[in-house]
Amino acid sequence: MRRFLPIIGVVLVVGVCGCGEKSPSGNNGSAGTDLDASDPDALIGAVVCPPPNYPVDTYAPGMIRMGENGVVKFQLVASDLAPPQLGTNTWTLKIAKADGPMLGGAVTAHASMPAHAHPASLQPVMTFDSASGIYTATPVYLFMVGYWRVEFTAYDGPAGNGAVPLDVVDFNFCVD
Repeated sequence: MRRFLPIIGVVLVVGVCGCGEKSPSGNNGSAGTDLDASDPDALIGAVVCPPPNYPVDTYAPGMIRMGENGVVKFQLVASDLAPPQLGTNTWTLKIAKADGPMLGGAVTAHASMPAHAHPASLQPVMTFDSASGIYTATPVYLFMVGYWRVEFTAYDGPAGNGAVPLDVVDFNFCVD
């Protein structure tokens, strides 16, 4: 048994760390020297953020994204924590049809790490304050470092079985 303990230790370290190390640049894609990106062995198990061919947004309060269908405008009014960070975040959004009127239907949210093929362990719950026209998504739970996608789906009425989405958008951030 003693001769297997070092092997078990290596397996545990690799297993625990395989889904959240520093990026090769040390900080969500910015310049740094933690790992040598020219050495493929140095990148084994490293989180590269953003992954190749993945879009990444630069957070700014009030940032606006049009939905994929061009029907709905999504404005990320603010993130608390700002920019989005490791842990529990709360996002506030204004969501309106592209032609101006506020959206009257439901909005759902889904947070995931597409490069890792898993969702957040807690999904955001959407609430709407009709007096201010503000939607709130909480918790936006970014529980590990890496590339996160938070997708919002807007409906013209209630969401649920058979409801057809009006539009969808995603916000993509690197979290370290």
